[in-house]
Amino acid sequence: MIESIKRCIIIGGGASIRQNLWDTPIEFLPIWQAIKNEVTFSINWSYKWHTPTVAMYGDYRFYGNERGNLVKKCPLVVGFQDSYYVRKGITVEDNVFLLRPADGVEEVKGEGSHKQYWGKDSWKRGFYSSQLTGLFSLTFAIVLGFKEIYLLGMDGCESQGRTHFYQGDNDRTGYVITDDGREQTGMGKNDTGFNTQNYNKNAPEPVNWLYRFYPKVMDDEKISIFNVSPNSVLEAFPKLDYNGFYNNLQRNKSNINQDLIRAEIIKKIKDNI
Repeated sequence: MIESIKRCIIIGGGASIRQNLWDTPIEFLPIWQAIKNEVTFSINWSYKWHTPTVAMYGDYRFYGNERGNLVKKCPLVVGFQDSYYVRKGITVEDNVFLLRPADGVEEVKGEGSHKQYWGKDSWKRGFYSSQLTGLFSLTFAIVLGFKEIYLLGMDGCESQGRTHFYQGDNDRTGYVITDDGREQTGMGKNDTGFNTQNYNKNAPEPVNWLYRFYPKVMDDEKISIFNVSPNSVLEAFPKLDYNGFYNNLQRNKSNINQDLIRAEIIKKIKDNI
């Protein structure tokens, strides 16, 4: 079935998802109605307002904090393998599959294996990138075979003073509790720049490689990827505004069976790991 469905949507946390509707409660934003019949990959907390086909995360602390909600809301969750789960005695639920982070190569050892994208070999060599869930989600979508991919909320910057569409909500969305009990967030700014270190252009390597977003990802792939965020700092892919995005969805409507798609994705995971 996946082979017959070429389109998927990856939903990040960037403020552009608001479409400047800051007085509208998040649950009433038009985006959720528009994508309800699409194959979707949520990134971190975006699952709270939309039941995705697959909920993606990279930080083990996110799972530790959100496990109860993920079990209730998301039939399929995909994250990264980490010894944390054993060290902390955290049970990984049956709806959660943990994939191997990408191997590094000799010339970038010390900079982190998150730099390496292995294309279709990701099942064997690991998934790009353990540092940013957006990179992980796109790699996973490519490996599953999707050929038309829309990136939502991939801003890498702020909009109207906010970096995330859920910034300032009443539920403290976007915060995690660290191992030593501190509250931590990547939203917004501090005295030295963005709280999400990857957004800071003057940060040392390997952090500022975000601004060379996906230098290798598309080398050998015949895939159409659209960044639905005209003001995004990520320049690797053609940009599309929300009117264009909605028009594309309307011209070729989807009405998929989410349960069947999830079952096929689970089979692909089990067959390859």
